[in-house]
Amino acid sequence: NRSYIWESCVVYTLKTSMRIQDTCTDGTTISKNKAFNEWLLKMGNGTLPAQNRQDENDPTWIEIPEKHCVMLKTDHTSDIISHTYPDFRLKWNTESYLKERAILTPLNDTAEELNHQIFKQVPGEEKSYKSCDEICKASQDTNDVEIGYPTEFLNTLTFPGMPPHVLTLKEGIPVLMLRNINPGLGLCNGTRLLHQELPNPKDFTL
Repeated sequence: NRSYIWESCVVYTLKTSMRIQDTCTDGTTISKNKAFNEWLLKMGNGTLPAQNRQDENDPTWIEIPEKHCVMLKTDHTSDIISHTYPDFRLKWNTESYLKERAILTPLNDTAEELNHQIFKQVPGEEKSYKSCDEICKASQDTNDVEIGYPTEFLNTLTFPGMPPHVLTLKEGIPVLMLRNINPGLGLCNGTRLLHQELPNPKDFTL
């Protein structure tokens, strides 16, 4: 590209993974985190040695060191939750405790299962809020179209990036924002908030 604007451009290279930065000051923890961070970066860069499996011509499998794994016992979901959130029943409403922890899953169904189990451990009254349960009429000529989309069917639909039909809340419970509402105020996709008071579903703290 021979555009004249290139002479005014400056190229910056991102070399530090901010996702694996840690503010811990404990020497032992820092050493463990550093080793894990280095292994994680090697995996992302594709420099870890791969292994052959099932008569493969080219190695495509990476062995995860046992020290980086959670040794599951009986209930896999409960083991992962207790490992990530130790003493959850005592610290569930502590902001510093919550912001240092998260569980990532490849499937939304798994995330829903984990959220449901953790939610049951939070004390207090719960209240459910339901989404809109009828289709939007684009014109007056589509009055009969809602016959093909009954309420029961609409309530079963779950879309990526959208919450389920029923949102159940408790006071003090953390929630994750899934849409950019007001970026200037920090209300962006991925923002974590704390629900403050029932029955108001809009009372949150950043």
